[in-house]
Amino acid sequence: MTAAIDIKPLTNEFPSHFADRVGQLYAKTVTTQHKKDNGQFFTPTEIAHFMAGLAKQTKDKFKILDPGCGTAILSSSLIETLVKQNENLKEIELVVYETDQDILPYTQSVLDYLDKWLKQHKIKFKATLDN
Repeated sequence: MTAAIDIKPLTNEFPSHFADRVGQLYAKTVTTQHKKDNGQFFTPTEIAHFMAGLAKQTKDKFKILDPGCGTAILSSSLIETLVKQNENLKEIELVVYETDQDILPYTQSVLDYLDKWLKQHKIKFKATLDN
């Protein structure tokens, strides 16, 4: 697959905050032109939380599609919101797409952390990263 990156979550860090830090790290490694060519816009954490807060759901299983995931900050924010809102949540399947090959190790690190975070909440998680 892709090489791992050398950034670790902080103790008790929310996945969306980790995704934001990973995105900022990645953004420093590429040019503005690269981001423009790939149509990349890294959503600020506050906006991601606002958008996620619009979701209202009570199901115990979810399947989420993120068609332009970057470092998965929007998906992370949505998942955090769903966990907070729904104490009966048991399972989440997340399918994310990203066309920028360079960002894939960053994205994978966020998905790995989301998996670990959700296990702490006793929620089954399956993530698929496609490009």
